[in-house]
Amino acid sequence: MAADTSGFVLAHADFDGPSYGLSRVGPDGAPAYWHDFQLTKAPPGPLRVAVLPAGATVFAGALAEAVDFGGGPLSSQGSAGFQVRLDASGHHISSAAFGAGAIREVAGVASDASGDVAFAGSFAGTLDLGQGPMTPKDQSADAFLARVDPTGTFLLAKAFGGPSDACVAVGMGCDQLAMALGADAAGNLHLLGSYEGSLDVGLGNMNNPSGGDGFLARFTPAGKPAWSIQPPSRRLSAMAVEAHGNALVGGTGMGVASPPPAIAIDHRDPDGKQTFGATFRSQGNATLMGLALDGAGNMAPSGTFVSAASFHVGGVALTVSGTATSTGFVAKLSAGGLWPGPSPASPRRPP
Repeated sequence: MAADTSGFVLAHADFDGPSYGLSRVGPDGAPAYWHDFQLTKAPPGPLRVAVLPAGATVFAGALAEAVDFGGGPLSSQGSAGFQVRLDASGHHISSAAFGAGAIREVAGVASDASGDVAFAGSFAGTLDLGQGPMTPKDQSADAFLARVDPTGTFLLAKAFGGPSDACVAVGMGCDQLAMALGADAAGNLHLLGSYEGSLDVGLGNMNNPSGGDGFLARFTPAGKPAWSIQPPSRRLSAMAVEAHGNALVGGTGMGVASPPPAIAIDHRDPDGKQTFGATFRSQGNATLMGLALDGAGNMAPSGTFVSAASFHVGGVALTVSGTATSTGFVAKLSAGGLWPGPSPASPRRPP
């Protein structure tokens, strides 16, 4: 989901349909448009959405078949990423496929005031986005970060991996995956992801030879790494970035021993320093799936829980009666009401 000053854009993938669905809803709840792009097989993943100037929308994802989003069929050639731009009324502006035969998933999309769009995801094989071929450092998947201008020309393409020996030593794969992407008003990018063994975003290796770990990295508009950190969680799942460059990152079990399971959110300033956080302790299985920030610093976490869940935020218990099936939740939190979060991780910076 993405929001602008005049309405909301909601995207979802219907894995039972199968189809890609996209809607835009105004502040009063009235739908501006609805698209249902029919597929013949389940899509590789959900749509990722960002808002563009003048109320336009860009959405992206991965293709497993040829799909027509209004500008003619886009061919997947096995697997590919795609980007589609619509105007404020939902009419097709442009659409294009990229990374044929290599894209596993498009995990995030972000835009800036100029209309440039950035993508992040994972790939296997050889990926060429007009900046030269990129290949994973072993036989597993690597993360990628790319930026295109309004004409669809790629301005930036980077891959992030790690040496395979750390993973081979413990007998596992070495997937380096992007999970979410956000941009501030100046076009700086925040990339959330996970890695196994080791990962280098351009600031030296981050290592975790015993298993998977999460990372958060900030890049300049030109793609130069500014800093990277390893938040205290192995199960990062959501991120939000606001205009001034503050980032909110969350996951399950961040800095909290399990059991009991816990959801935690961690706020970072533009320099990567932790400013505050909050922990939700739960009696049952709980998963953080989304985060949002508004201009006043208020935060909205959302996710699911199984069985009875009792969330504790700043000493206040919020108890919700659940059932054996998964149940959704959403909450709104003010920045001033949060208590200090997990021990901060020091950002890794260029020398």
